[in-house]
Amino acid sequence: MLRLGDAPCHVRVLFVVLIHLARLSATYAVSSAQQHFDRACEMYLEDGTPDTAIMCLDKAAKLLESACPDWSVSSYKKAADICSSEDESHIHSAADVTGKATRLLVCMS
Repeated sequence: MLRLGDAPCHVRVLFVVLIHLARLSATYAVSSAQQHFDRACEMYLEDGTPDTAIMCLDKAAKLLESACPDWSVSSYKKAADICSSEDESHIHSAADVTGKATRLLVCMS
């Protein structure tokens, strides 16, 4: 199971702040949140916690689905790529986030 509690404190605080930013409906806040979620994912990967990076992308994509569906699809794809680059135990997670991206693409068309 993916756990945010395993991440360093500064990364957890950043993630909570990003969730609050994403809830704002203004366009500047959404684009800023996208950049910060991407940066948080990079930080998780640099820290050696790909599970938390996957969770960050998954939650960010879910939060921004209605505001930025294209970005959400790319975030789901990025999460699936991270899952598939890990060991075989992440195959189920890769299929799950790929399914979310597919469902969102179907809804968009």
